[in-house]
Amino acid sequence: MRVYLDDRTYSELIYALLHLKPTHFSGRVDYSDVAVALGEVADIWPKAILPYEIRAHWEDENPPPACGQRWSDSVRDTGTREGQREGQSVTA
Repeated sequence: MRVYLDDRTYSELIYALLHLKPTHFSGRVDYSDVAVALGEVADIWPKAILPYEIRAHWEDENPPPACGQRWSDSVRDTGTREGQREGQSVTA
């Protein structure tokens, strides 16, 4: 699979990878440091994190309910009015 990055992102990624510091324990660049550079600089992430990313986005859009409030009350309006089912039109 080929991936083409814009020139600026590519250069920033190369720079970030070249300037990673080895750990004190092994004397080598850590795998997680390379992964973070790929993700933060070029927005390249493994598919394994996708479910967590989707969940985090949903949680950002739908904060947990306040004390004494139901979860359904805290979720943003989906465009339907109370008592209206999907597909039904509402006349004002």
